[in-house]
Amino acid sequence: MSLLVESVLRKLLTELRTFTNFKPTDDVYYAMLRKNGYVSYFKMGTSQQGGYLMNPLDPEDPFKNRQKIFNKYVQQVDKDPELKASADKLVQLGFLKIKDQKEKYKDITSKYSKDVFPTPEDVPDVTQKYVETGYDSAENTLKVDHTNKSIDLDANWLQYNPRRTDPSKRQGAAYTGPAYVIPSGTTAFSGNELGLQKMLKFLMSQDSRITPDYKITGDEKYRTMTVGQLVKKPGEVETALTGRGKLVMFHGTSKARWRMIERKGLKPGASNDVYIDLVTGWSDKNVYLTFSHTNAENYATRQALKDRSEAVVLRVEVPDISNLVADEDVFGQWSPKRKYNIFIKGRYGEWTPYTVGGENESYLKNIMEMFGTGGIEMEGDGKELYKDMMQYITNELPKKSLKQGVIAYRGFIPPKFIELDMVYEKTPFKTGEKKGGPDDEEYNRIRRDVQQKARRYDEALVRKFVETLMSGRNPTH
Repeated sequence: MSLLVESVLRKLLTELRTFTNFKPTDDVYYAMLRKNGYVSYFKMGTSQQGGYLMNPLDPEDPFKNRQKIFNKYVQQVDKDPELKASADKLVQLGFLKIKDQKEKYKDITSKYSKDVFPTPEDVPDVTQKYVETGYDSAENTLKVDHTNKSIDLDANWLQYNPRRTDPSKRQGAAYTGPAYVIPSGTTAFSGNELGLQKMLKFLMSQDSRITPDYKITGDEKYRTMTVGQLVKKPGEVETALTGRGKLVMFHGTSKARWRMIERKGLKPGASNDVYIDLVTGWSDKNVYLTFSHTNAENYATRQALKDRSEAVVLRVEVPDISNLVADEDVFGQWSPKRKYNIFIKGRYGEWTPYTVGGENESYLKNIMEMFGTGGIEMEGDGKELYKDMMQYITNELPKKSLKQGVIAYRGFIPPKFIELDMVYEKTPFKTGEKKGGPDDEEYNRIRRDVQQKARRYDEALVRKFVETLMSGRNPTH
């Protein structure tokens, strides 16, 4: 276990740093933790489309030019000294890479002006472009507010749609039922407390105005905490991996179910859910927990819709850390070390030979589901595949699950380990399109008006065309 802890913590505790010696001086600013441990500072503005625009405060931050560099030809970027300097820095830091790409001259000139390659003869056999090596999570951005002496973790400036629909009203890929607001929406560093602690310590070293008594706002999980208290809090992932200390997590459910849970505890498979993300033979043995309060609110809203009740978030002390197993949401793709020649059951019950492994990756959820429903023969290589797959799920995936802030508990959790944390009333989501838009009634009225105007315009064109024909004039004039 110690090697596992060491490898996880080494990755999570990468030293944070900035691109330059820049230190923020604004009373209100945003700080983003990028991949590789770099921090950028921003002021928030408004775009021409009415959305949010993050303007870099650091004049030497190479990210201020990333959009002008990404997916552009190297020859094109090199013509601008400022862009070239930013590109070189981003490549050096591992945020961009240069990729060889064969393209025809006509394809190039259809996208870019001729100052890139003026003539066909100027186009090299292999052109080169700047491409991104990965994406930063804008959710790892917090707001430093010296006017209110607070660190705000509310990330709703991202303009995500913080809503949930009734899972029982799903038809194909669409939902036909009502949508309800997820109480806290989106929060920064959700499920990544260790990253948040590291970020706070770094900001305190960069901005001496941030003191331990600054309040943490925007996340219900830390509603009573200060910066000083949070940075000293024992690490959740470390606690879970080492077994040292009390591990507290959250569980989202409905008020209707809380009445039963309060008396009988949390029982795996007790809800008889039919959610599409559950896996036969796995999910019904687990109780699902999360480090993220907002993630719990999300699932609570979903369950409240299903039960026609209020959303409830529970605080759960994990009774036995050794019973933690991976949440199937982190299963992803799997590349077995060898090929397994198995038999799968077809539509009409026939057994067909099939190969898992080799060059192609497989979705672990799909294989698990087939085993759970009896769709894979449990003999020969099928038996070995199941054994090796379960060993991978048990040994490799729990740390990945914990790092993503979600985990499953294999077994029953008694009532004494559970307490009520928050209750939320159901709040209808007024627009089916985007946050802040018109409600359903207004949207439908606008839509009807537009359709009527379009219909009247079409009818006017037809009348004019008929009148022209009857007058003997050329209708194309």
